[in-house]
Amino acid sequence: MSFSTHRTIPPPPQKQGEKSATFRPPPIDGSFTLQQMYYWHLANSAAHRIFVYAREDGSTRTICWPEEIAAIYTGARLMKQRISTRHKPPVVAILLMSDTITYFTTMMSLLHANFILFPISPRNSALAVAHLLHKVGVEHVLVGRDKYRFIFARGSTAYPRPIPWTSHRVVQLCLIPWFGERDLCDVVFSLHVMPMYHGMGVLQLCWMASSGLVVSAFEPKSPALPPTPDNLFVSARAAQSDVIFCVPSFIEAWSRCPEYVEWLATRSGVLFGGGPLNKEAGDYLTSKGVSIFILYGSTEGGIMSHILPAQVGYDWDYFKFPGLVVPEMVTSGSNSYELVMVANKYCQPSVVNTAVDGTNAYATSDLFIPHPTKVGFWKIFGRTDDQIMHNTGEKVTAVHLNILNQDPHVSASVFFGRGMFQAGVLVEPKAQFAFDLEDESKLAEFRNKIWPTVERMNKFAPQHSRLFKEMILVAKPRKPFTYTAKNTARRQAILDDYSEEILAVYKTVEEGTQASIPPPLDWDDISTKEFVRTVVSQATWIRNTLFRALRDTAKIDTRQTTDNSYIHTQVDKMHAMVLKYSNDLPVMSVKHTDRMILKTGKVVLLTGTTGSLGCHILASLVLDQAVQRIYAVNRPGKISAKGRQQQSLINHGLNIDMEKVTMLKVDLIFPIQITNSVTHIIHNAWRVDFNLGLSSFESNIRGLRSLIELALASQARLVFTSSIGVFQHAGEDHPLAETHIDADIAQETGYSESKWVSEELLRLVPGLRYLIVRVGQLTGGLKGVWNPKEWVPSMIQSSTVLGCLPNDEQVCALHPVPYFLCS
Repeated sequence: MSFSTHRTIPPPPQKQGEKSATFRPPPIDGSFTLQQMYYWHLANSAAHRIFVYAREDGSTRTICWPEEIAAIYTGARLMKQRISTRHKPPVVAILLMSDTITYFTTMMSLLHANFILFPISPRNSALAVAHLLHKVGVEHVLVGRDKYRFIFARGSTAYPRPIPWTSHRVVQLCLIPWFGERDLCDVVFSLHVMPMYHGMGVLQLCWMASSGLVVSAFEPKSPALPPTPDNLFVSARAAQSDVIFCVPSFIEAWSRCPEYVEWLATRSGVLFGGGPLNKEAGDYLTSKGVSIFILYGSTEGGIMSHILPAQVGYDWDYFKFPGLVVPEMVTSGSNSYELVMVANKYCQPSVVNTAVDGTNAYATSDLFIPHPTKVGFWKIFGRTDDQIMHNTGEKVTAVHLNILNQDPHVSASVFFGRGMFQAGVLVEPKAQFAFDLEDESKLAEFRNKIWPTVERMNKFAPQHSRLFKEMILVAKPRKPFTYTAKNTARRQAILDDYSEEILAVYKTVEEGTQASIPPPLDWDDISTKEFVRTVVSQATWIRNTLFRALRDTAKIDTRQTTDNSYIHTQVDKMHAMVLKYSNDLPVMSVKHTDRMILKTGKVVLLTGTTGSLGCHILASLVLDQAVQRIYAVNRPGKISAKGRQQQSLINHGLNIDMEKVTMLKVDLIFPIQITNSVTHIIHNAWRVDFNLGLSSFESNIRGLRSLIELALASQARLVFTSSIGVFQHAGEDHPLAETHIDADIAQETGYSESKWVSEELLRLVPGLRYLIVRVGQLTGGLKGVWNPKEWVPSMIQSSTVLGCLPNDEQVCALHPVPYFLCS
């Protein structure tokens, strides 16, 4: 790449190495390639450290830039002598286990020889390696004795896939430390546990050159020393490492050793990645003064979290995106969002698989949940390809499997159950707990060993995805799990390998009625009660036993039977959700009490304006001369918000001037001009689905929490459209009072429960000016447009086929939307 044709990168917001006497940052505007940065340091940073390691005799050894570059030059010369270049740079794969410094030097030697580098994880199966070699067209493979420059193997489901890094992309990756919150120059990073074939390991090629950080590692030797919690700690401490990068299992082991904890508390921090860290262990270390940081990234996007945030605390499992990442958080249900990285001048993902407003983007398939109170902070939740859709329509993300994977008997586990009523799990025991699966007693014993962990996991799982013992499959020794470079199980490849076993377990469970419990001859009250009492002690089989008996004797088609069981702790869950979202609410400031009076007109923020009620509210606000400005907030969709709004208005026979309407997409952070001007908030948007549980509405409740914060900041009045459905169990003699009601009255569906939670949330906020409107059944508007999916239109449509309508003398109150607005 020549100096005259490079793509310019604007200056980043932060500086690195400003106070260093030994390190001079290279140009990072795109005019230098990575190799040229190394030439730069040979001339400008000759006294600066690049590696430090502890020797067996207890002394430490430091390697500075000139020594390392001399080794790189030697390696490049050897590579050119042994590898023919012909007409184009060959792809050279590295497939070996080596120490950090040797592997690092080998990679840079290949780059300086102008070869295309392809590090491959030795943890890949033979078939996966063959697939990669063929896919990329590898001509040479470097093995151990026992499209620019980088191509990586990526993938956590089936076969890994190669991801190219261009020369411009490599320079962009050099910028990551420059968007952090600390100067990393001369900070010693312990990378003892990080394999250099991993993307994070290779990134050190960039960061050492751009920021001047120093890597501490094991002493170079062959064979390489495998890391353990103890030898890593000893080596990192001997090298006086400032930051220790580690896998969660090592950190959890350290948390049990007071000596280790005491020293870690004196360091700048402990970074972890590749998997979840046990919450109890992380909180314990935090309480002892250890700074815990999560590092999130991918081969496609680079590191997408601050390397070392300026502040740390008990929210260590959350992070915010640095300035070089433009995130688009796309809702994925259950209060989770998929991260979509939007290309920008600092960061262009190596893979483009979607677009956002016409700009290239990468949909990561990574799911996040937002911090309940800190806007802009996110926690890794799982992956979209880990989501399981049951045949009931309910979704579950196997995030709670993280609890099972922490069991001391479990090496890894994989959830299954797509298209099925029940979920199951496939478990690979750790090597010391492996057993012969033909021995049923051993299988039962292993299930019992891990059952306490499964029960703990079930507490966090949605009700529809809790595990039974009979749905625990154990991996066969002859069919071991395959893993990625991050040591995560390849879910799809494993499920493919065990497809027959999974089908077999569902067949066993489906037909697994206890033969010793005969169904009653007559399904009268007494016989039915006795039958249920007999089977109730065998909780795992309750559903299947009852359904089988009904099919065999009463000839009932149980495939059409829905699961209406509802645990008695649901009221507790409703109260818990109120507590979760009422925590740490800001207090309304009294110094702005006169601001509302000084405003010249009403400024209304209205959510959910494309539905029937929302459309009519919008129209009435437009016609209200006292309303100066309307902000219409809706979810993003394939059609623009303005286009959807106009079509909805036409459908409902509403012709209004949209001049004072500003369309906005859903966002948790409202612009300052809205905060400073809004006088009224009408929250009308809500998910309508009576088949879902309370947890499926958490994103709606979180949205209300955001609007409460806006109302407190602006002193706006908040109007919330609740539902008459909160009176699910009111009883005939219970007054439908316009006041607070108990949770057990609203308990029935996730929809009504979410409305009750929202009402309680509003009621508990001190100083909040609010109004709750409990809406009943609304009909169509002026043109008679009524959502055909609602129950009345559906009933009328079906009558044309059935030739009849229900005959019911009960009173049903229906309210046309225009009359509702006038009430």
